[in-house]
Amino acid sequence: MGEHEGHRQRIMQKLDSGTLLDHELLEVALFNAIPRRNTNDLAHRLLAEFGTLGEVFSAPFKRLQNVKGVGVSVAAYIRVIGIIMRKIYDVIGTLYYPERFDRDVFFSYVKEEYKPLKREVIDIYLLDGEGKIITRCRFGESNFFNAEIHP
Repeated sequence: MGEHEGHRQRIMQKLDSGTLLDHELLEVALFNAIPRRNTNDLAHRLLAEFGTLGEVFSAPFKRLQNVKGVGVSVAAYIRVIGIIMRKIYDVIGTLYYPERFDRDVFFSYVKEEYKPLKREVIDIYLLDGEGKIITRCRFGESNFFNAEIHP
């Protein structure tokens, strides 16, 4: 049995656990672009080159191809995932939240916004120096018992 025997199956079993590391998430995405091959090394190379998942998926098509193991098809696959992510973010980013931070208004908003959720989330709201809420970023979601932020 090889060192990587059953690796894809183990990764797929962890998929819904919320415990996959960034390189593992990238591996799963690459499974579809590169069937029947080990994508672990490529995932590490991409993250080493670009730094974060966000940077990998927003990297220019030609620059992706400069990474060893990334040809036209894989670069197109990564790029289209990035474009889809941007379109989804554009919709999610326009969801309502108070324009300014006012304690009473914000706490009322939080109660209503998170009441229907059946899981814990970690959202961070970014404010400018004048108390205007610039954006909301989701940094973590719960598995069954807790919400975690992974480095």
